Amino acid sequence: MPIDCGSRPEAPRGGCPVWENAPGHGWNIHPRLNCHESRRLPARKTCRLYCEYRSIPARTDPRVKHSAEKDHMTERTGHCLCGAVRFRLSAEPVATRICWCRDCQHISANGMVNLLAPTAAVEISGQLSEFARTADSGNKIRQRFCPRCGSPLFANSSARPEVTAVRVGALDDPSSVRPTMNIWCSSAPTWACLDPKLERLEQQPPPPPSAKPTT
Repeated sequence: MPIDCGSRPEAPRGGCPVWENAPGHGWNIHPRLNCHESRRLPARKTCRLYCEYRSIPARTDPRVKHSAEKDHMTERTGHCLCGAVRFRLSAEPVATRICWCRDCQHISANGMVNLLAPTAAVEISGQLSEFARTADSGNKIRQRFCPRCGSPLFANSSARPEVTAVRVGALDDPSSVRPTMNIWCSSAPTWACLDPKLERLEQQPPPPPSAKPTT
């Protein structure tokens, strides 16, 4: 049975606009739902939907989790394709980039999304195999992968052993990070789809600042 929007229950205190700022409607109206659909939802759920849609924290209910929190996670987990190797990251990435160098293209058959994490913040369980080669810079690069399924997982450079490159595709939640630039674009194939909103560098960027693992 339709509920009249004029019947307005008491709005709880807080800063969420779904409680305070729904012009012409009841206090729990969701912007993508009509009046009667919204009023059938519990107020807390409607608040969550509204706030996730607008990326606004719902301070009225601490139990509500929001998609915006993914950008501020302090712990991430991941694994290889077969599950024999698992890992945990206990610090925020130092940088997240899409690399178009020829090494990354050979490994992924495309540009590869890598996050850089403090080596001390990377916990690995399971056996890894590695392949090492000397880059054009003269630095020794170690590519580490699962010996069972071959999934590429990590890379380390002799120039910066305190930082480990982690393949974002191996994360349990790849959407928890977002790349900020394309690098080595001079090596990208002509058909490469490069997001114009991201910073573009033709070759290697300067080293990112170091970060300490969280406790």
